[in-house]
Amino acid sequence: MLYNELWNIVLFRWQNPFAGFLGVLAFLAPWLLLQVILLLVEPISGLLMLIYVLWVVLYDIPWSYA
Repeated sequence: MLYNELWNIVLFRWQNPFAGFLGVLAFLAPWLLLQVILLLVEPISGLLMLIYVLWVVLYDIPWSYA
């Protein structure tokens, strides 16, 4: 959650899309690890979290890169 909050500060307060893009990329590594663990340990939670993963990968990353 800390990475997510830092990304919001970088993107919206500093108004720096490139730094926001780098923040999202840094956020992905621990977040994808969490996703895999959730799918293995708690499949329902993992599937619900997968919706957010898809949102970030398919919308946030391309949007912040553009």
